[in-house]
Amino acid sequence: MRRKKHVQHDYLKQETGGWKKKWKDKLPVALIFPNVYQLGMSNLGFQLVYDLLNRDPEVVCERIFFPEDSAHPLSVESGRRLRDFPVVFISVSFEDDFPGLVQLLQKAGAHPLA
Repeated sequence: MRRKKHVQHDYLKQETGGWKKKWKDKLPVALIFPNVYQLGMSNLGFQLVYDLLNRDPEVVCERIFFPEDSAHPLSVESGRRLRDFPVVFISVSFEDDFPGLVQLLQKAGAHPLA
C-alpha cells in the first residue's frame, strides 16, 4: 500500500531552526500542539520546549499538530504516528484547544477509557 504524501512534512522546507535528528539510541518524544501548524509555531513557549528537548543529545523531539486533512496526525520531522513515541508532551495554550486535543488523540488511535 502506498503511503499518502505527508503534507506537514513540507513545512520543514520553509522553516529555519527546525531539528532533524536520527532516532538510533535516542528517546523519541512527541510534542503535540492541538491546533494547526501556523498557530503552534507562533507560540514561543512551544518553540522553546521543542528546542530545549532537542538540545539533549539523548532525545529526539518531533512536533505533531492537528492534521489539516482527515488523516492521522503525523510528526512534522519524520512523518511518524503518535504510537511510535514512548513519551508525549502536550502544549495547550487556550481552553478552546481541548476539543482539538481530544480529536487529535482519537485520530491517532488513543481513545478514552470506558
